[in-house]
Amino acid sequence: MREYKTNCRYFQGDKPCKFHKNEGIYCEACSNFSLIEEKILIIKLAAPGDVLRTTSILLALKKKYPKSRIVWVTKKNALDLLNGNPHIDLLLEYPNPAVNRLWIENFDLVINLDCDFESASLAVVAKSPRKLGFGCSEDGRLIPFNKEAEYWLEMSLFDDVKKANQNTYQEIMLDICGLNAQENSRPVFSLTKEELDFGDNFIKTHGAKPSFLTIGINAGAGSRWPQKKWKRDSYGELIKCIKGKYSADIILLGGPEEIDLNKYLIEQAPHEVINAGCRNTYRQFAGIINICDLIITGDTLALHLAVALEKRIVALFGPTSMAEIDLYGQGEKISAEMDCLSCYKNVCDKSLTCMDALTVEKVFAAVESQLQETEKYKRNKDSCSLGKTRNILEQAAKWG
Repeated sequence: MREYKTNCRYFQGDKPCKFHKNEGIYCEACSNFSLIEEKILIIKLAAPGDVLRTTSILLALKKKYPKSRIVWVTKKNALDLLNGNPHIDLLLEYPNPAVNRLWIENFDLVINLDCDFESASLAVVAKSPRKLGFGCSEDGRLIPFNKEAEYWLEMSLFDDVKKANQNTYQEIMLDICGLNAQENSRPVFSLTKEELDFGDNFIKTHGAKPSFLTIGINAGAGSRWPQKKWKRDSYGELIKCIKGKYSADIILLGGPEEIDLNKYLIEQAPHEVINAGCRNTYRQFAGIINICDLIITGDTLALHLAVALEKRIVALFGPTSMAEIDLYGQGEKISAEMDCLSCYKNVCDKSLTCMDALTVEKVFAAVESQLQETEKYKRNKDSCSLGKTRNILEQAAKWG
């Protein structure tokens, strides 16, 4: 029987490692052997956007534990966002086979960053002498494993603490994990050649012009926080403002929940937008975001993908925390001037909601500012901007 090294970071157990798969190398002759010194389990089962932004801990984690093997447990709907991540050695789908495996396997460190009982109970079951983040007690209470996790738990329990917070999500998570918040904390996400080609082929198929600015608009916000949506007619006015001043291709982004919304926007401006469709996989969706020079979106998965792919961003905020989102200097966060921001309410009791109070003028000003920061605009200013001197907002109102 051939020798195989179960203490290697790349050992899979039930299938060939990538070096044997790609190059036919056997363990005894492999120069890529990497001895595991720490086995780390990360549990993150929450919404896909939260899963993606939590990958911001990986670079600092690998720097602190360079010879670690990282196992990440998540739900099926987020697997695509973690596939191919170079810092994750094994990706497990919850509940199976993750649950069965965690009854048996030992880890040196378990990290659970979700304040919910599903994740917390899984963290308690996992076998490790050291745990960070959140677990639950035998009487069913959610508890922090370490002192640094207490602040995030308080933010989950008390609206006023959540609203007053000025730390980014990345800073808070790195602190819980005992990692240096000054390290590179950008979410980790990379596209394969096939996914890059998908984006490039999208441009060719839909007649977009490579010389034009390409702007992606994600007008939806999912069903969890419906109050995060900006008015659909405001998006319609914004599209006309952009088209009135810039040589730009506008791509409507979205998932299954945005089908009706995007259909409405297309009906209002049938010749001014390109429909990306609402049935793309997450990775196809990311491939389309990758071809954009600017992404306009609310607090959504599109925002987190745009951050990871280093796109220019205009991010619209209302009932969720603007302070928690780090754009890494590549965009602008905007909101209405209201005292009730970051309320995290599913239903608003105000006559004018924070998102409805956000004006087209304010969003368009942010769009202009960010477009002028794009490399394509800087290289070819005259062809990107039509240079018209009319009042774009007044004209849009006439069109409306």
